[in-house]
This record gives sequence, C-alpha cells and structure tokens, in this order.
Amino acid sequence: MPNLQFQCTYKSREGHAPNVNGWTYHHILPVRYYWSAAFILVKLLRLNQCRTAANPDLKIEFGDKNALDFLNDELDISNKDIKSICMSLHQNPNMGAEQQFNLALSGDLSSNEVIATAVAPLTGPRYGGFAGMKGSDQRSDDPGSRVEKKKPYSFNQNQWTHLQEVGKALERCMSKIATTSNGPYLCRVTASDARALLHHLRSLRACS
Repeated sequence: MPNLQFQCTYKSREGHAPNVNGWTYHHILPVRYYWSAAFILVKLLRLNQCRTAANPDLKIEFGDKNALDFLNDELDISNKDIKSICMSLHQNPNMGAEQQFNLALSGDLSSNEVIATAVAPLTGPRYGGFAGMKGSDQRSDDPGSRVEKKKPYSFNQNQWTHLQEVGKALERCMSKIATTSNGPYLCRVTASDARALLHHLRSLRACS
C-alpha cells in the first residue's frame, strides 16, 4: 500500500478559540496541530474525489501514482464523516460555519491554497483546550508554541489522552511540527497514521 506525501502549507497565525467567559483559551495542542489535522483530512477528501476526477495527477498531489490504493476497506472513511470531524475542529461549529466550510470545499481541492482556505478556521475545538489565566503574564508553566506538558487538574482525562495521541500521530507524519512553529511541513501519511488520526479525532468529536 502506498503512503501519501504532500506539503502541509501551514503559516503561523492566531488560532480561533471558543468563548471562555473572559478567560484565555489555552490550546492543549498548538494551533498548527489542529490546522494540520484538518489539512490532512481535506487531503483525504480530495483523494476520495480523485476516484471520479478527470485525470488527476496523483504523483504531484499525493507523491504516488497509485495513491488511490490508500483507500481500502481498512481505512473506514466517508466524505460525510470527514466533514463532520473537520467541523468538530471549529470553535463554534454552527450552521453558518458548516455552510462556509462546504463553500470552501466547492473549490479546486487539487490546490493546496484552496485547502488552506477551507481549514483556516479549524484551529480551536471546544474539546481541544481549557480556560485559564493569560499565558505569558500569569502562567509560570506556559508552553508557548509547544504542546501542553501537564494535564490541567480540571481537564477531562479521556480528552487529554486522545489529544496526546492526535499529537503523536501528527508528529509521525510531520517530524518538524513539534519544534518548528511555521511550515510548510513535509507530510508523509501511512495508512496506520491515518487510521489513528481518524480514530482519536472521532473520539474527541464525541466529547464536543
């Protein structure tokens, strides 16, 4: 089975975040992790699309001319499922957000720029952070642009575990994402990593 390879075109940005009643929203995983997870998911949507697309250049888009073989019975995905997981990465996944996402997806998904536009707001899931004091001024243990190292006392253990696994899956796909706050990142996705990412994001979606 082929692996997928492409550039994940993240550029440093402020993340969207849920309202936390005047507190600061702290991302357990940095903004770039949530953004990159959504980018990979939309690339899977594009790969699904390539089954019926006219002469897609799979070598350029996915690094392997046999990339469609990546989609088999062991990788349980559907467009509806992936879109739902993506929307769970939105800070407020309401009808308007879903309509904007679907509108962005109606563009040419062979273009990484179009995908980047679609996933731009998907950086602040409700399950992906916690309310707290301002980081740089009031926290002695603020991780800055790194992953949170310690689970906040009030944070759900199940969510914490799944978020750590999402982070590990992304770091296997993109070795530089842990230490480099600005992309693009060379992304290599194995079927095992895709299954892990989907499983843990589905579990987190159920928490939102």
